[in-house]
Amino acid sequence: MADERGFRKLILLCITGLVAGLVVTFILRAIFPEAEILYIAAGAAVTAAIAVPPLARYFQKWM
Repeated sequence: MADERGFRKLILLCITGLVAGLVVTFILRAIFPEAEILYIAAGAAVTAAIAVPPLARYFQKWM
């Protein structure tokens, strides 16, 4: 039961990271429409900053 709850929490954190990355991407795209790589890189960085640490902790626990 605890593992299932931890996995759900992990999935919610990953989804939150994805949504935050998309929001940053759309905001930067509206501000700087000509700089494509800027908003793509910023969205990916925000997604990774939010989603990767919990994923690493979860998989480190199982390895």
